[in-house]
Amino acid sequence: MVRPGAVITAVNMQVVSHSIVGNLSSLDSRINKVQTSQNKVAISAGDETEVDFGTWAS
Repeated sequence: MVRPGAVITAVNMQVVSHSIVGNLSSLDSRINKVQTSQNKVAISAGDETEVDFGTWAS
């Protein structure tokens, strides 16, 4: 038998996870808008992810 408390905890975790993912997606979208409004420098092929993370982290 599944305890009601376990179900409530699982549902709450799912809601929190969904909220976090939504907020991160929104933040990523806003970061991309800022980056496109600034002058971008030429980078080597394949380094886009590292550059995006470096910009976000700084």
